Amino acid sequence: MDEEYPDTNISIEDHFLPRMKDVVIDTIVATKKNLNQKYRRFSFELLGYDFLIDEDFRLWLLEVNNNPFLGHQNDEQYKLL
Repeated sequence: MDEEYPDTNISIEDHFLPRMKDVVIDTIVATKKNLNQKYRRFSFELLGYDFLIDEDFRLWLLEVNNNPFLGHQNDEQYKLL
């Protein structure tokens, strides 16, 4: 953000991460009945959240994946991530 939009003074940690955390909490609270339907103890579910930042620097939740891809498909994607 500092390199691409230096005049905005927008920080990822200060402006986007708190909102992202709130969205994650809201989605878990909204779906908690469906997350552990078999009531298994000592288990967890890994979720992948996709967010978008629009041209007005607003944060949008695109989707939540219950089977996120944890790798990279090519060298360009690896560099980006």
